[in-house]
Amino acid sequence: SDEELLEIAKDELRDIAGFEAEPEFFKIFRHGRAIPQYYLGHAKIIEKIMQRLKENEGIFITGNFIDGVGMNDCIRNAKKAAKKAVAYLA
Repeated sequence: SDEELLEIAKDELRDIAGFEAEPEFFKIFRHGRAIPQYYLGHAKIIEKIMQRLKENEGIFITGNFIDGVGMNDCIRNAKKAAKKAVAYLA
């Protein structure tokens, strides 16, 4: 909610910069087509997936859920997966 976002922002500004005063005004912008964020605990899930992949030789996966949701991340990860597959097949 907007109220929760405002509280998070105020808490972070207090922790980082020592701001204690209440804001005189605020505006919250929501970008419907923004880059998605991983859920809490996502890193542990990926860690388990990667461990299972090590146990199952010859399986390679990639996607925006692994190591970055941006286009550049997806391209980088696809190249890494392709290199692993080529090395495996060589």
